[in-house]
Amino acid sequence: PGIVTAIKPPKNDLFRTPALKDLAILEVHIRDLLAKSNVPKKGSLFTQLKAYFSQPNNYVKNLGVNCIELMPLTEFDTKNKTDYHWGYMPAHYFSLSSTYGTPQEFKECIKTLHQQDLAVILDVVYNHTGIKNGLQKLDEIYYLRHEKSGTRTNASGCGNDVRTESPMMLRLIIDSLTHFVKTYHIDGFRFDLAELIDLPQLLEIEQALRKIKKDVILIAEPWSFRKHIAYDLKNTSYSCWNDDYREFILQYVKGQGSCDGLKYFISGSTSWRCRFAQQSINYTESHDDFCWKDRLNGDEDLQRRQTHLMLAITCLSLGIPMLAEGQDFLRSKQHIRNTYNRGDLNALDTTC
Repeated sequence: PGIVTAIKPPKNDLFRTPALKDLAILEVHIRDLLAKSNVPKKGSLFTQLKAYFSQPNNYVKNLGVNCIELMPLTEFDTKNKTDYHWGYMPAHYFSLSSTYGTPQEFKECIKTLHQQDLAVILDVVYNHTGIKNGLQKLDEIYYLRHEKSGTRTNASGCGNDVRTESPMMLRLIIDSLTHFVKTYHIDGFRFDLAELIDLPQLLEIEQALRKIKKDVILIAEPWSFRKHIAYDLKNTSYSCWNDDYREFILQYVKGQGSCDGLKYFISGSTSWRCRFAQQSINYTESHDDFCWKDRLNGDEDLQRRQTHLMLAITCLSLGIPMLAEGQDFLRSKQHIRNTYNRGDLNALDTTC
């Protein structure tokens, strides 16, 4: 069952999306940010998020970033309203998660973020579906990829890769992205496992979105279990998560790595990986895998000094810096690699 609703775009939103050269991104999960905040736990999570950013002082603003990247907010597989989930199992591409709030509440939330001079990027998942996604029941052969044997392909690791080359699937994706730009004034998107969307479709998405928002921010996670396409995206306007940067800087602060390597990454990875520096999303931690602290060795003092060096390099490097929530104060997830359903480990305590 479904309902079609008309949501009026926000009025008087005069916010201008920052240029790529000025971006500083923080990756955030809505539940993590609010769990231990001083915002009253009343109303929806979108209402609470609006209240959080209406405060003159908050963790995100004090950190100095000007852009937040919200982990998936569209409807995803969940059984109960209070269940914790990262949201990377999408059930609907147009509907916001009913566990977070209503479209109108989200619209007001984005308006508040813009009033605080914060751009908003949505993490979107078009490479695979959740278990409850209706496309499988509608026409599995058309909407999902299959091996010659008839089994579904699994380059996403979830066993139900989307067949983005199907014309109506691509139209569905573009219409979904357009909806979020026009209805909520979203500033950009980070495409989960973008390699699986395939380069021709990524180019069509780029062209379609730039027609309605010239300064839209487009970020690709340029790999899957199939291959890596960062080099293939050089001639586009996509920026890419730079996993080479992540691994090099980690080793460098541990006393390894060469001066030539440091020069390459500080210079924006432009001698091979990128056509221009802002194509490199310079990061050393994201929601995926171990967090930064749990990859460091030594005592707390050494880890703190290593983190100071990492942050200095990241801020000085050409390209777009991105931090993960809690990375700046050495949050630990107790060496657990995948915490997609662990709200207890991911919740941010920013009161200290």
